[in-house]
Amino acid sequence: MSVQTLDLSSLQGRDEERYDDEIAVTHPSDTRSAFREEYGELTHRTIKDTAPRFEYCMSWPKNDDGENSAERADMRTELLEKLAECGLIYSLTTSRDNDEVFCRIAAPMDRLEIEAERLGLSCPEKPIQVTQPGITEDELKKFTRGKAVKKEFSPEAGARHQVNYVYSRYTRKESNKFQYGGDFHAFTRRRQYLINHIIQSTKPGCCGIDTDRYISKKILKSYFPLHETEVRKWLLQHWVKYWKLPSPINFQHIRDYFSEKTGLYFAFLDFYTKALLIPTVIGLAVFALQIVVTVNSDSNGVDGAISVWSQNTVITPFFCVLLILWAALFIKMWTRKSNTITFQWGSFAHESKERNRPNFRGLNHPRFNKYTAKYEEYYPVGRRYAKMLVGAVPMLAVIVGAAIAYVQVYLLKVYLYSSAELPSIVQSVLAGGMTAVLIMVLNQVYRRIAKVLNNWENHRLQSKYENHLIGKIMAFGAINNYMSLFYIAFSTEYRGIVCSDGSRCLNEEISDPSIRSEDCEVCVDSVNRMQSLGQQLLFVLLFKQVLNNVIEIGIPFLKKFVKSQLEKRALKKQHKDVSKQTLSRAGQESKWAEYDTFGDYEEMVIQFGFVVLFACAFPAAGIFALINNVVEVHVDGYKLCTEFRRPKDQRASSIGTWLSVLRILTFLSVITNTLILGYTSDSLEKLLAGITAAVASYTDSNTSWVLVAIAIEHVLILGIAAIFLFIGDVPRPVLKEMEGLAAYARKKRIEQLKKGYAGEEEGELEKIAARNKRQYNLSDCSHEAPTETRDDSEFMVSPSDIELEIENSTPAGATRRTTTTL
Repeated sequence: MSVQTLDLSSLQGRDEERYDDEIAVTHPSDTRSAFREEYGELTHRTIKDTAPRFEYCMSWPKNDDGENSAERADMRTELLEKLAECGLIYSLTTSRDNDEVFCRIAAPMDRLEIEAERLGLSCPEKPIQVTQPGITEDELKKFTRGKAVKKEFSPEAGARHQVNYVYSRYTRKESNKFQYGGDFHAFTRRRQYLINHIIQSTKPGCCGIDTDRYISKKILKSYFPLHETEVRKWLLQHWVKYWKLPSPINFQHIRDYFSEKTGLYFAFLDFYTKALLIPTVIGLAVFALQIVVTVNSDSNGVDGAISVWSQNTVITPFFCVLLILWAALFIKMWTRKSNTITFQWGSFAHESKERNRPNFRGLNHPRFNKYTAKYEEYYPVGRRYAKMLVGAVPMLAVIVGAAIAYVQVYLLKVYLYSSAELPSIVQSVLAGGMTAVLIMVLNQVYRRIAKVLNNWENHRLQSKYENHLIGKIMAFGAINNYMSLFYIAFSTEYRGIVCSDGSRCLNEEISDPSIRSEDCEVCVDSVNRMQSLGQQLLFVLLFKQVLNNVIEIGIPFLKKFVKSQLEKRALKKQHKDVSKQTLSRAGQESKWAEYDTFGDYEEMVIQFGFVVLFACAFPAAGIFALINNVVEVHVDGYKLCTEFRRPKDQRASSIGTWLSVLRILTFLSVITNTLILGYTSDSLEKLLAGITAAVASYTDSNTSWVLVAIAIEHVLILGIAAIFLFIGDVPRPVLKEMEGLAAYARKKRIEQLKKGYAGEEEGELEKIAARNKRQYNLSDCSHEAPTETRDDSEFMVSPSDIELEIENSTPAGATRRTTTTL
């Protein structure tokens, strides 16, 4: 298929201040037909026919006096010319201290409609009712020349389906069938996606500007989408500052304004927070029972029981079993919820055809890809694996250093127990606080190392890059966050302190402090082990969650504050009144940090591990996780609206590798809890003694609890596997919607088949190329650079991408496969 040349001469970029920040895009229904014109007729239109608003901003230094500054200046001039040639509108302004240039970019709606149609942008259609069309056997044979077709192509006629979520490629001629005439009319994130595509794509009519490389070469300083002032204020008022129950989070609004990737994170946070209600209620009940047991067996009363509670009760194993099953059900129910959400958003089961990462560097000689029939940048897999092996050395060094640091912290805790005059609860707080700070510091150090090594490995695709980064950070994160707890639970070197007479451990209240100066040795009392483990988990959870929230808000605020103060100092040097120099919207947002969901997902996954891996040590951990997540919703919303730049529009079909990490933690929780119950505590021994009424036979046996622990572990793993295997990933309502989509797809294919057959008889149908499954109309991309595939494949919807393959014979006797998609 030939590519039609676009005449964009009338859509020239202009440095016009009249396109104000607050101008909204409006398209009355009576003028919508104007956007169905052919490309050539657009030459009679002008940019004054639309009222675009600035959606993107790029900046660069105004006084660039460094090396190769003249070359960079020429590149910037060429950049502006490209923006103008491609029909974009730009406005140049300077910062209030006159040291930075901001180029705000907009696009007329007719230009965006052209790009949406060329790109095949997937847009939601209006809800429809589909009546299954009938097709006679004679017609079927006529269309297919008597060849067999799939059974699903000819169902019973007359079936009616309500279809609420239909996504298809945007066309201007059929704009009335789309919601809002195309969702980019209503949502700025979609317009920003199209503008970004016009700027970065190498297709004819686009600028072909690789902004990441421009930034790395210091041609540009920043490149980011702009916030909408009114929408941002509305979100602050109705989401961030709204503290009443039920939770104010509306991930649909978040998705519409920020991106689907961001919306899906908040959907996960909302679902996880609500799911925590179950372990919170059960855990508090178990914790209360443990306190009651301790009160009944301790003369110190309730106050002593709260500071030293007994986890070694027969109900603890049952709580662990319930919590582990809850974790498995939570993961499965979230998978179903996620599939429902992404189906409604049109990204269900989407597999993105990605372009190469901007920072990917291939060899000097591209390699021919027989699957895409293009020359592509290539980097040897063996060389990448070699880099991974070399990079493992510094990673292991950091892990060993972390282990040494944690051992030192606990040696200090042992010293405090044996010699200090502080109460035991204060000593536990100090040890927990030091551990939390150590975790945060080591995590930041390792994260920087992991990013450097991941960049060095030179991954070609962004998805591969992110998956390897998640693997590196979570491998260390698990060790960094959980090592102290494993040390307490399983190390034989530290259990607490017991006096030389062996009468009591120092975890109990001692009326005579002078006893601490007596000869003491390691205590192996199980009550002391579980108490230390529970206290450590409690204080690490508290300190870590508080520090995380402070850092999430504090660091971006400090960065923004420092940049603002430096700018004010520059204004004073220029003898300008700071109070009269207003900060523009672009200037304000340029000082903000870039947002990514990676850190937020990591925080939630690590917290999930604390709750499930050590459930038997501190059953009330769920309440602290729940409270943190309620606060987290508002903290994340605040930083998104006030501290971070608006994220680029990105689609997501799931939470990705994080779901696999959650599954791994769930399986590991079976092992950790059974080991703690059998080795660190004597809960299993007490349970067995109660069941068999033979206390003596189990008290001195080391093999009995091992066998019981192994049996429980096998049963739980089988239970988790059964939950993952036998509960479906897609809810029934979504399956019903898919049936409607299938009926709609069949109807469209029958229409296409009839039209294609008629056109072939008239000699007007061009030869249809065979396409691989899930590949879309790539015929207009044959001129692209070798490294680029279809940019908007991520916006195509899999449920409606149901294919029919018909084999028939060409006049030459060859076999031809015709693939039609919705």
